[in-house]
Amino acid sequence: MKVLVTLGARFNKARDGRIYPQNPALTYELLFTRYLDVFDEILVAARIEPLSGEPVVTAFSDGPGVSFLDIPSFSGVIELARSVFPIKRMLRQAIQETQAYFLRVPSVMGDLVWRELRRLRLPYAVEVVGDPADSLQKGAVRHPLRPLIRWLSIRQLRAQVAGAATAAYVTERTLQRRYPPGPATYTTHYSSIELPSSHIRAEPRSYAQPASRLIYVGTLEVFYKAPDILVQALAITKAKGARFHLTIVGDGRRRPELEALIRELHLTPEVTFTGKVAASQVFELLDKADVFILPSLTEGMPKAMIEAMARALPCIGSTAGGIPELLPPEYLVPPGDAQALADKIMEVAGDPERLTGMSARNLTVARKYAAEILREKRQDFYLKVREISARCHR
Repeated sequence: MKVLVTLGARFNKARDGRIYPQNPALTYELLFTRYLDVFDEILVAARIEPLSGEPVVTAFSDGPGVSFLDIPSFSGVIELARSVFPIKRMLRQAIQETQAYFLRVPSVMGDLVWRELRRLRLPYAVEVVGDPADSLQKGAVRHPLRPLIRWLSIRQLRAQVAGAATAAYVTERTLQRRYPPGPATYTTHYSSIELPSSHIRAEPRSYAQPASRLIYVGTLEVFYKAPDILVQALAITKAKGARFHLTIVGDGRRRPELEALIRELHLTPEVTFTGKVAASQVFELLDKADVFILPSLTEGMPKAMIEAMARALPCIGSTAGGIPELLPPEYLVPPGDAQALADKIMEVAGDPERLTGMSARNLTVARKYAAEILREKRQDFYLKVREISARCHR
């Protein structure tokens, strides 16, 4: 059976035709082979940009059994409107060539395919990996029509989930409450993380001194994960006499804006940018840090935080999305509150005994996300999708 998978992420196409992910988690081995455990062939619908220079991520996204539609990249409503008709033609042809449909939502590509599947009355699966209620909240996106777009996006995601034959959520409870399935929808939950047992630390850390090395891992393409709030919090801690060094792992078009804020707050010596790095390097950087910080404005289930917990790092996060499913309330702060984040960092980092306890707790939680455990849940879901799709195409 051939399956169509839609993604909101962007990919790069090299001159030789190979496809590289802009997100290192979206490689052939880390993502697409999951579907090949159950399905015969994967056709991916995602935005493709020409690759100039050498790829940051050296692993491919395409490979045996996995091919990509050559959909041109676009940003925003105006660019989409210019190319929407040829994109729709490609997607209609792809639907005709495939027998099962996975919509990773929310995403524009998922929206376009969903409308056509709904018209054809074909069953589809959704994998709910994010929340437009958070990602489009005030402060997360700069657009004059943001409130309207947010309302429409929430409404549409609810309709997509309610109409799905099968639905998988990256959270255990959070997204389910906001986007409930239909009465006949088969549902499950699993994180999209790929966490081999070899990446999970054997023992927790023991802290004899206060923490000083902070780390953030996330995109700088948009500020959904609030690196700007973290930088503001760092300035507050510095003004109070506490000295921390922050490593920012990730890159994106808004990095210059963040660098300007760091200069404005006189924090240049206290912050290091790594840019995009390979997955193996991320774990090396996590091992060198003392505390992981993720003050997101929006989240599904943060893979970066689970990876940090797997390296036995104490973590501080916001109350957004699925983060409260990972951390207890005493290590959470309201999204967008730099003062509360600064206070929490100083409170936690100055207590070695507390840091040691956080390390042990987080390591225990991370073990629940081991690849072997999640693989079984994913395969059960994929088998259900295959069963329903096969009945439809008899």
